[in-house]
Amino acid sequence: FYILSSATLAKPRGPSRQIQTWAKEKCAGLFDGLSEHTPLERVIEAARQIRATNAGAIVAIGGGSVIDGAKLVKAALSADLQTRDDFAKHAMSNPNAAPFDASHGPTLIAAPTTLSAAEFTCRAGYSDPVQNRKDGLRALELTPATVILDPALTGQTPKRLWASSGIRSVDHAVEGIFAKEIWLSLQHQGALGLKLLADALQQKAAGSTSQSTHSQAQQGVWLISDLCEQVPMGASHGLGYLLGLIGGVPHGLTSCVLLPTVAAWNAELNPSADAIIAQALNAKTAADGIRRLILGLDLPTRISELNVDKSALDQIAQIALMHPVVRANPRPLETPEAVKELLYRAW
Repeated sequence: FYILSSATLAKPRGPSRQIQTWAKEKCAGLFDGLSEHTPLERVIEAARQIRATNAGAIVAIGGGSVIDGAKLVKAALSADLQTRDDFAKHAMSNPNAAPFDASHGPTLIAAPTTLSAAEFTCRAGYSDPVQNRKDGLRALELTPATVILDPALTGQTPKRLWASSGIRSVDHAVEGIFAKEIWLSLQHQGALGLKLLADALQQKAAGSTSQSTHSQAQQGVWLISDLCEQVPMGASHGLGYLLGLIGGVPHGLTSCVLLPTVAAWNAELNPSADAIIAQALNAKTAADGIRRLILGLDLPTRISELNVDKSALDQIAQIALMHPVVRANPRPLETPEAVKELLYRAW
């Protein structure tokens, strides 16, 4: 097997290096070059290195960027994707995307160390700085065959990263519950996961170091993950992709600064979903509960709190309606001016 890891976990005493040492000759190598937003050129390089070893499995240890990277590497090895153009032929943004067979290649095993839920999905996002865009691939076979939820692996995850990736999964729950396509049982499954996750995040913020607190958060994410596979996400995700690419903001923080405003926007169209989310968060409204949770984790709730030039909002507004996830928002955003208004509310 071959290990894909974050650089932090691949330090000399990190768990990735410990596993490599323990496995001895059974480990064909370790790649720790997958960074935030999963740059495509790093995915291509990782696939090149693994292809040379004929490894039968990939073990991805890290957060969402590493696990997405591992899924993309599996796609590259299964369908012989070796260049940027190869990926573009199958990309989710391509209206004429060609199908690809991801059933071959190495088995994928994921051991998450954050709360992003990438390990439970069949999509994998990547950034392409050359094209200045965020894109991705989707295939059922890209879902990891095995997921290891071990709270002991999360001990080195920085507190802020743990919290912000948790808000990313809160975003999955909230946008899923608001989705037009949602059905009642899945809606309430998402609400239960949201409650478990929010409670665990608050316990962690209050000083809990218990592995059971981390385990509860992981179980909440697991329950929530069905929503982002079964129903479309909305404007918080879609605008977040663009804010991440144009403004250089990590995914968890894009959810922190966009989700309260998007939730308030969607609540005007769907008060019943708003009530379900509010109850899970023990709040009067979804937006109030989300904002209070984020503030309690000492995370930003406004774009203006980040190192983002305000002109980026205009740039995002001009291209947002080309993004399918923005277009999927349950309360339609029909013009660039409407997107701009929403972004300025979040500023």
